[in-house]
Amino acid sequence: MIIHLIEQLEQTNTDTILDLGFSKLRHHETFRKFASKNGYELIAHFLDIPKETRLQRILKRNTKKRVTLEFEVSKENFSFMEAWFEKPLASEIHGGILITK
Repeated sequence: MIIHLIEQLEQTNTDTILDLGFSKLRHHETFRKFASKNGYELIAHFLDIPKETRLQRILKRNTKKRVTLEFEVSKENFSFMEAWFEKPLASEIHGGILITK
């Protein structure tokens, strides 16, 4: 469904921003191949924030209870995702945007 929407947006010269997390290298590769095959420009953004900083931000967000908070992330969920997530390769970020704060 996402790929179909990207194709529709590209036909109208509308940029697409995918805020999906791309947890696994195979997910990165799927969208890289799709973009390449269709001649779409791909700019990777990666937030390379220290683990402890991310955890503290998540715990703080959990306490805010804002309207945009879809669900709380427990320390257990955070730890699971730490083990699950595959950091992008340097070659994937080359020419992209790397945020470290």
